[in-house]
Amino acid sequence: MLNKRSFVTKLISVPFCIGANQSIVAAVVCIVCFFIGLIFVTGAGEYWVKIFDSFAGTTGLIFIALLESIAVMYIYGHEK
Repeated sequence: MLNKRSFVTKLISVPFCIGANQSIVAAVVCIVCFFIGLIFVTGAGEYWVKIFDSFAGTTGLIFIALLESIAVMYIYGHEK
């Protein structure tokens, strides 16, 4: 089975996923990541990589950091 520190284990502990089958959640995560990665191996994959390199370093990372902060506060609470 998956180890205790895996992403899927943390995802299952989120309130809206409680009771979900761990194998199904792992399969869904793998399929979603596969389709996201599929963009980069197409004929225009090199251009997608350039776009992600150009824009992900500025606004995208700040937005992701904000979402991570909100998610941590939602899961663990702002007191902790």
